Amino acid sequence: GARRLSLFGPDTDDAFGHLGFTNVMFWADPRREITVGLITSGKPYASPHLGLLWRLIRSIGVEAPKVAHSILERS
Repeated sequence: GARRLSLFGPDTDDAFGHLGFTNVMFWADPRREITVGLITSGKPYASPHLGLLWRLIRSIGVEAPKVAHSILERS
């Protein structure tokens, strides 16, 4: 992840995961205490749907705010 631009959504500097190139993505964001798995039936190449996928991932990050006392802060 990253603070400004990340494949896991906005402000996800502690997020980590795997971006499978055959329509499977998985990531976890300990600051938001969420894990996300996306499995699609699309084709594994660039298509017009990439914009929709980007918006979905961004929406997940925006709608799931950071937790006040995340797992990282409790350790």
